[in-house]
Amino acid sequence: MTKKKLTILMSVALSLTSATTLAQAPAKVTSLNVQGTTATFTLNAEKTHTLPACINGDTRQLWSLDITSIQGRALYSLLLTAVSKSQLVVAQSANNCDVLAGIEQVAGLNVSFNDAQPAGSSTVALYKGDGVTKVGDVITVESGYVMYHDKANNWYAHFARRNSNSPVYYLDAQCQGQPYGISSTWSDNHNKGPTYSTILNAFLLASPSWETSNRLNIYGGNKVYAHLEDGSCVENGVSYEKDASYTKLSETTHPMCGDKPCVIK
Repeated sequence: MTKKKLTILMSVALSLTSATTLAQAPAKVTSLNVQGTTATFTLNAEKTHTLPACINGDTRQLWSLDITSIQGRALYSLLLTAVSKSQLVVAQSANNCDVLAGIEQVAGLNVSFNDAQPAGSSTVALYKGDGVTKVGDVITVESGYVMYHDKANNWYAHFARRNSNSPVYYLDAQCQGQPYGISSTWSDNHNKGPTYSTILNAFLLASPSWETSNRLNIYGGNKVYAHLEDGSCVENGVSYEKDASYTKLSETTHPMCGDKPCVIK
């Protein structure tokens, strides 16, 4: 595949996210630093987009990312590959400074392959949830979307990484038994695959709300409890207060990843 064709494919990936901003032309990584759970980097090209108001003047050229998140680890892996192979990078702005005060957060990266380097030679790859079975070489990671080279079928494909720390609800004070959740969070929208719950460590799928027996709000004044990300189980109102969007959840598997999220490494 020629570099021109690869660039076109990358442009398609960029169009998937509307809340982010393309920052500059392809550039080399000039610095990459890690401190604690965050990383910062700079590129050898000036930022040309409108900068978020949260940026400090003396750190305007820095980018930040959270290396504890799945998205952040994937972006960090791409940065390491870009540095080791002298690849050009295009950064995409999240338009905020949520990771580090005063430093712009990166939302996505495009890695441009050199003319002499064929697509697919990147050391960063997408694996199934077992961390062993390789799916393909990663081309871009942008706001939850991964573009990769599927060698088995010799095409370029998109994969939506869907994870959520949204509360899971129960009618039991110990947060045991049948789980419930907001159906829009746990539905398989547009066949993108189920969403992985970081609370239950499982892929969850919502039952349809049109079937009354699936709803949480049919139990009158029974108390509802929320299982939160910190592991606590707290009282969260009563059954009749919940609208029809709160439905039964069931554990499922991802058609490509399996019972664990796909891994980028």
